[in-house]
Amino acid sequence: MSAVDDLTFDDIFDAFEFEEDGPPAKPVEPKSEDVSFDDYEPRFPNARTDLRCGDCGAPMEARPSKYGCFYGCTRWPDCKGTHGARLDGTPLGTPADKATREARIRAHYVFDKVWKEGIRNRRDAYRWMREAMGLSASQAHISRFDLDQCDHLMALVFESFPSLHTRHSRLIWEQAYDDD
Repeated sequence: MSAVDDLTFDDIFDAFEFEEDGPPAKPVEPKSEDVSFDDYEPRFPNARTDLRCGDCGAPMEARPSKYGCFYGCTRWPDCKGTHGARLDGTPLGTPADKATREARIRAHYVFDKVWKEGIRNRRDAYRWMREAMGLSASQAHISRFDLDQCDHLMALVFESFPSLHTRHSRLIWEQAYDDD
């Protein structure tokens, strides 16, 4: 346990000098020399240690940012691989390489139109996806899809909901194959 964990409200409160009937004037040095923010380590209770970078295959570790937790490649700065996480360290899907991340973005864009344009509500849209692709509820997350699954989902959406096959969505679809 670090010295920061031992701080009480009174310790923190006492670290400020107060002016009569006014806001704190300025912080003063901590009372104990062993109290330092260098001792602070962010806690991500659901952080995983088994994630591998989608770009290079090296281990990934949970790291803090101004937005919360994310996973970064341990080979940084040589590898810039990152992966999103919830505030508690739970990863958002599975790490992937750049091509797969881009395919997931395209697949989400196409699939989300099913519920955003009112063809189905969001729950029914995901139920349709599970049934159409033969997936369980835990598998039916685009953030876990590989390239083939992303392409398959987009093809199913365009086949099952032809009204969504607009000029813009065709460009998204064609972009998936221009990279080849």
